[in-house]
Amino acid sequence: MLTNGTQIIAKVLEVNEIQVKYQRFDNPEGPLYLINIQEILRIVYNNGVIDTFITGEENSNNSNPSSEEIFKILTQKGNKVFIDSHDKSAIIHASNTMKEWGYWVLVDEEKDADFILRINFKRIAPGTYHGFAQFVEPEGNVVLKSTREVNGVANVDLNGKRVFIKKLINYEIRSFI
Repeated sequence: MLTNGTQIIAKVLEVNEIQVKYQRFDNPEGPLYLINIQEILRIVYNNGVIDTFITGEENSNNSNPSSEEIFKILTQKGNKVFIDSHDKSAIIHASNTMKEWGYWVLVDEEKDADFILRINFKRIAPGTYHGFAQFVEPEGNVVLKSTREVNGVANVDLNGKRVFIKKLINYEIRSFI
């Protein structure tokens, strides 16, 4: 994945301190491409190994990109999200609400995701739930951002958990984007 959010599917031939040499996956006999390391956020290899690189301006300071920069790259429209929660029905409610929104692509496996949306909540009374969500970078399981805590109380929709999830996504998660 590039620092601008672009994903290139390719066969990596060489990685050095300055550039990466690769051939496009859709044209393996085609030309050799070169890209500067500063333009690359990470490379995910077929065997699951991930290389993460420092980027652009940060490269001259020998520091890593900020969590805000990584957050912006990983959560761009069309990127892949894996929804994680201790509760299966919360995942179903979140998936349905996310599909209605249509901003990210939902994936079934964490390894396929650009980021993880972790939903943390608890039932505090019948039909009442309280919690928050975290945006997690999957490679190092690093929390990049957390939403504010919200409450969901069953109302016209008698499913308090679904009310909580919809409120969390529609008012908190969408406000980050």
